[in-house]
Amino acid sequence: MVCSAINDNFSVEAGYRYMKSNMQDTITVSGVDVKLEIDPISNWFVGVNYKF
Repeated sequence: MVCSAINDNFSVEAGYRYMKSNMQDTITVSGVDVKLEIDPISNWFVGVNYKF
C-alpha cells in the first residue's frame, strides 16, 4: 500500500490486496447437498482521505 499526504487534511492511497484461499466443502441444507468453493481473492484499490 502506498499512502501520500497532499496537505494536512487530504491524503491519497493505493494498493493491492491478495487473500490466498483454497476451500472446497459440501454441506447439507434442508436435505440438499450444497458444494462450496472459494478461490484466491485479489483486488486493486485507490482512496482519498480527508481529516476534519
